[in-house]
Amino acid sequence: MHMPVPAPILYETLLTLLEQETMGRVLREDPKRAPQVQEVIRALRKAMSQQKQLEEEWTNQGFLIDHRWS
Repeated sequence: MHMPVPAPILYETLLTLLEQETMGRVLREDPKRAPQVQEVIRALRKAMSQQKQLEEEWTNQGFLIDHRWS
């Protein structure tokens, strides 16, 4: 059985955008919102980590991982 999960590149793309572009703009134009952007970044990192754990568990159980783009 295949387990459909988001492709890792989706997390990486979002994190890159938030860290390199969004955060820079927020720090210049709306610094009071920086903690909110940092929280989104932390949430994405946590989701990525949890997904990796699930994938490892499923792989150990014999499931195939099906990374999806959409």
